[in-house]
Amino acid sequence: MVTCAAYAGGIVLLFMMLTTVADVVLRYLFNAPFSGSFEIVESSMAIIVYCALAYCGLVGGHIVIGVFDAVLDRPGARHLNAAVHLLGALAFALIAWQSGDECLSSFRLGESSNTLRIPEYPFYAVAATGAALYALVLLSHARGAARRELN
Repeated sequence: MVTCAAYAGGIVLLFMMLTTVADVVLRYLFNAPFSGSFEIVESSMAIIVYCALAYCGLVGGHIVIGVFDAVLDRPGARHLNAAVHLLGALAFALIAWQSGDECLSSFRLGESSNTLRIPEYPFYAVAATGAALYALVLLSHARGAARRELN
């Protein structure tokens, strides 16, 4: 599921790139910009980020700063890595829940973008799904960190 989301994000990235190229070509060669290209790019970025987030976490692609690496050998700080992953999982579960709530609200109200009238609820749904997947990845990392520290 996480890999499928990453591929979907890649396809949207390709679509966003083609939209930008078409807008630049139309604007500078024909003096006729592609109306709504900014909205398409803006919406695409939300999809790209949330589709790639869980995959990046799964393969260890996120930046890790080892500020407390020198003190992790002490018994009091052994569970710090698991706690950080658990807090991150809780934060992204909250983001998923709020995004899902906003998705339902946006669907009920019929909210859409200004120029192209693109419905907003699918983008909230992608954000909710991506955040939920990343929360599961972080829970998995927290469990693995706790098991390594117990051994």
